[in-house]
Amino acid sequence: MDFIASCQNIAIRNYLSVSSAELYGEYGIPGMNIYFRTMILSSSCILGRASDESQEKSILALNRLNPNMESTMGMTDGDVDCDVNGPKRSCSPKAAEIIYMPSNESNFRLAACNDDDIVTINGQRIVARTGHFPLKNRDVCSVGARVFVFVDDNCLA
Repeated sequence: MDFIASCQNIAIRNYLSVSSAELYGEYGIPGMNIYFRTMILSSSCILGRASDESQEKSILALNRLNPNMESTMGMTDGDVDCDVNGPKRSCSPKAAEIIYMPSNESNFRLAACNDDDIVTINGQRIVARTGHFPLKNRDVCSVGARVFVFVDDNCLA
C-alpha cells in the first residue's frame, strides 16, 4: 500500500501530497538537483530555508535586475546565508552551519544547529549535540529536503 494512501489523517495526507508535488516540481522525474549551487564567502555559512515572506521580498527585489528570478535557492536571504529552499516546514532558517576550520582531516566542518532539523553527512544524521563533523570534498550532505555534494575548490587544484 502506498504510504500517502495509508495516512488516515486527511490533513497529513494533503500535506504529504502537496510536499511531494513541490519536490517533483523542483527535481523532476529523474530527481536531479542540478539547480542548487552556492559559494561560501566567509568563515561560516548558515544553511536553512528562508521564510516565505523573506523569499517573496527578495524575489521582488531581484526581479528588478532579472525578471526571470523565481527562487532564492542558494542565495543569502534574510538571516540565512544559503537558502536551501524546498517545501514549507522542510527545515528551519538556521538548520546547519558550514565552518571553515582547517585541520589535518579537512578544511571545513558541518554542524547541525538544532536537534529538530534533518541534517546528514554521507547518510549519517547529525544533531547539534553531536558537534561538528569534518566535511571533505565530494561528501554528500542534506539539509532539510536539499541534498548536495560539497565541493572544496582547494582539492581540485
